[in-house]
Amino acid sequence: MTQHPIGIIGGMGPEATILLQRKLVEAVPVSDDRDHIPLLIDMNTQVPSRIAHLIDGAGEDPGPTLAAMA
Repeated sequence: MTQHPIGIIGGMGPEATILLQRKLVEAVPVSDDRDHIPLLIDMNTQVPSRIAHLIDGAGEDPGPTLAAMA
């Protein structure tokens, strides 16, 4: 059975991206490396600050960068 890959938009908090990947790997019981969920991770640390834009009302809109990553 072919599994469709899961896409993760990450890197905005690199450690959080790594933690999420580790949790996904640990959550799936496997007997072989081929049994793991295929993952595509875009770890882009250059996404404009979501906090500055959404909470502080200043800074570049991260939406276009996130959309391009998706």
